[in-house]
Amino acid sequence: MPNYEYPFNERIRALLRLENIFKKVLFHVNAGDQNNHHSALILLLQMLELIDRTDIKVDIMHELDRQILSMQSLIGNPNISTGVLSQTLEDTKKSVATLRAENSKIGQSIRDNNWLMSIKKRSSIPGGACQFDLPSYHYWLNQSLEKRGQDFDVWLSQLLPMYESIKIILHLLRSSGVENDCIATDGNYQKSITSPKPTQLLQINIIDNCGCFPEISANKYALNVRFHSMSLNEKAQACNDDIHFKMTLCNLM
Repeated sequence: MPNYEYPFNERIRALLRLENIFKKVLFHVNAGDQNNHHSALILLLQMLELIDRTDIKVDIMHELDRQILSMQSLIGNPNISTGVLSQTLEDTKKSVATLRAENSKIGQSIRDNNWLMSIKKRSSIPGGACQFDLPSYHYWLNQSLEKRGQDFDVWLSQLLPMYESIKIILHLLRSSGVENDCIATDGNYQKSITSPKPTQLLQINIIDNCGCFPEISANKYALNVRFHSMSLNEKAQACNDDIHFKMTLCNLM
């Protein structure tokens, strides 16, 4: 059964979206087919739009710096694995150093590429990337797999440091919570949030194959989970069965 995540603030929401897009980009790049590479490039250009909306680089570096200080305070704690802590701390320091060494905005050289920006502009139009609209793009798609792969290596090299940093932050966040068994009585579950630290991410793992999905609404004080049955042809209906699920509330140190 699928797992569900609900971010409590805009910063975590942006990181989850970027992670999701980047995973799809890498999948399509590695698949290698022309259609896969088209999808990878369109997703990569969508990623730039998301990066442009916020100063994501500064946010990521601030969070990594904060996590480094938190991890350093745990050195010598007998309840913490020394090897895991040392490796995570080293990876985090390396990641923030790589981001800090890059003076320009993330993906700026891609924005400066007029050919890529012409594709970005046309791709916002339904069917706008056809060969008669963008013959040079059609020519590129018909280049060898090796040539297209080399181009993706160049474009992705400017974004991979950001992705590695996002993976570290989200790994630390997802590992921060304690999983609890819960029951949504008649398909509904409510809970007050009393943690002194603000919750940043909610994870839900449905135990049984109940044929339902959760709709989540939450703020820093309370959360509500309502399960609905899936339908492709009509509006989803509220599920009135008791649903067993596991829930984790996560917040960074």
